[in-house]
Amino acid sequence: MSEEKRPQRRADAVRSRTAILDACLLLLDRGEDPSLGRIADTAGVTRQTVYAHFDSRDDLLRTAVRVLTQEVAEGLATTDPGRGPLPEAVDRWCTAVWGMLDRRPALLNPALMAVTGQDDDPLDTHELIVGELRRLVRRSRREHALPRELTTDWLVRAVLAQGHAVGGEVAAGRMTPRAAGIAFRHGVRGLLLGPP
Repeated sequence: MSEEKRPQRRADAVRSRTAILDACLLLLDRGEDPSLGRIADTAGVTRQTVYAHFDSRDDLLRTAVRVLTQEVAEGLATTDPGRGPLPEAVDRWCTAVWGMLDRRPALLNPALMAVTGQDDDPLDTHELIVGELRRLVRRSRREHALPRELTTDWLVRAVLAQGHAVGGEVAAGRMTPRAAGIAFRHGVRGLLLGPP
């Protein structure tokens, strides 16, 4: 095989993989629980091409989770939990998180929640995105003298659980995204700022 054909094949493979992931994320953003066939059709490739890049549907969905997690991590990197009064820092973090959920509805898609597994430790599952939250929680514990039993890890898990809870309500149609955003902010403020 000529040297020219090898780079062309690699470029084609990269384009196919990108098209498959983009199609998967598009369908997840639309609230679908897409089959591999549906993803392949949307990407304009065959199922065989999908299997050439991903071992299974779960493998593809886990890759989508990693892509989304990276997007969220990049979005939260600018929230700067040390800037301004603590209530403003908490609100800024909540606004950034809910803004991402609004722009990327796939983050609330039950298909992704199912593939990450109920038994997974959220600190492992969300490793890339807990950095800013952990800094915010540590600041809250310092400034509000929260009870010692409310450890940093527990508070981080509790905030993440609130996000999953309101996300589940939106996905089930029991809350509007706006109402869920308000509930999320209120719950996080209650955890990190203590009683009003």
